[in-house]
Amino acid sequence: MTRDDIVPALRMRGVTLSFAAQGRRVGQEVLRGVDLDLPPGEVVGLVGESGCGKSTLARVGVGLLRPDAGHVILRDGTDLAASSARAVARLRPRLQWVVQDPYSAFDPSLPLRRSIVPVVRRQGHATGDAARSLAADALVAVGLQASHLDRLPGQLSGGQLQRAALARALLVDPEVLIADEIVSALDFRVGEEILHLVRRGARERGRAVLFVSHDLGAVALVCDRIAVMDEGVIVESGPTGAVLNHPQHARTQALLEAVPTLP
Repeated sequence: MTRDDIVPALRMRGVTLSFAAQGRRVGQEVLRGVDLDLPPGEVVGLVGESGCGKSTLARVGVGLLRPDAGHVILRDGTDLAASSARAVARLRPRLQWVVQDPYSAFDPSLPLRRSIVPVVRRQGHATGDAARSLAADALVAVGLQASHLDRLPGQLSGGQLQRAALARALLVDPEVLIADEIVSALDFRVGEEILHLVRRGARERGRAVLFVSHDLGAVALVCDRIAVMDEGVIVESGPTGAVLNHPQHARTQALLEAVPTLP
């Protein structure tokens, strides 16, 4: 089987989206006919300058935003763009999103167990003490301790809380994981460990990952392929080594010129 024969876990075709600007009757186009494939078992990097549309595309990919035009198709043929809000909600376990600021992903007044254990119960994996045990195992798998379940979000460092957010997302074993700038606020060592967790999960579970970042160093470390976005359009894409070593588009070249060295 060739790569072209593999059915993507998520396939975007012609995705277009506009946001209404204040004082304007016509919205500003943020995404303009975007095509992007997320193959199972691969990490695809989405890079570009701030404001180019990366995070907007990530939200479209998990069904949090509905495009004005185009298709967002899962491996079984389900089109998120044509599905009702209720149908998309039912698909949520298959599509997980981890955001840059982990403190915004948890209720600061609740210990982590109140945010993580219910995920286990909703999926029907276990109840009671068994559910807590599975949640604790998920934290241990990302380098935390079971005792962290009883801590408030504010009692954890940013790196620890980002691991907890990743553990919660992976508890449902999603087909697609979208990681939006998840290491940009972390120190290099912690960020590198989280990147390895993401990459290993893709390999071992056949999970498709969209890694959204402006950090080409992180992208070089974790991604199999790269898509470069500029003003709402994918202007270049290909295997990581080819794009980074032989950039064809001026935007890609500009991004590389802003990086002193790549690991």
